[in-house]
Amino acid sequence: MKILEFKNVHKHFYTKESKLDVLNDLSFSINEGEIVAITGPSGSGKSTILNLIAKLILPSSGEVIVNGNIGYMFQKDHLFEWKNIYNNVILGLEIKGKTDEESLNAVDRMLEAYDLWDFRLAHPNELSGGMRQRVALIRTLAVNPDILLLDEPFASLDYQTKLIVIEDIYKIIKKEKKTTIIVSHDISEVISLADRILVLTKRPAEIKEEFKIEFDDLTPLKKRQEHKFQKYFEEVWRALNDE
Repeated sequence: MKILEFKNVHKHFYTKESKLDVLNDLSFSINEGEIVAITGPSGSGKSTILNLIAKLILPSSGEVIVNGNIGYMFQKDHLFEWKNIYNNVILGLEIKGKTDEESLNAVDRMLEAYDLWDFRLAHPNELSGGMRQRVALIRTLAVNPDILLLDEPFASLDYQTKLIVIEDIYKIIKKEKKTTIIVSHDISEVISLADRILVLTKRPAEIKEEFKIEFDDLTPLKKRQEHKFQKYFEEVWRALNDE
């Protein structure tokens, strides 16, 4: 079942000097339960696509159809340093007025399941970068979104930490069965996470190529050890760099 669809979407912005065309006649759809990655050259409109899905901006023309509510996790964790971990996680629920027993029990379950329960009264500055990202993801999941948007969520982490956090977050997404759209410029990252990869052209962006990523039921680290991981890498690299 389609949970998201772009139909002939154009997006442009106006500056004082000129019109900036960002997206050109973009059409694609995403099915419920998929993990889809969007990659492309710098400035090609990847984050613009997420902002359109989240309805933070509107298309200049065309249609964006979203069948469900959105959870948006940004590159920076945006945790409030003066709040403890538990109060950071329930912030979205408080804003939406949904601090009912069922929602709070779900938060407790996730904190326990993902090894953060013992840190619930700690403050963000007491946690590692990887743990902070886990907290940010659980805060996003706490409002029970149908579609999870991840905008360069691992960009601020060092390489070793990134590998560990990708493993953690992939397991959480799969266990919670969330349709996920991830924007990233890291080819290895998107191959290890996604069921499909959409490669954009330079701005104004169109979909240049689409790749279906097929592994057995493996974690991101295990996928990196598979022979066909290198094959996928070379194909996506070619699509990004043959203009």
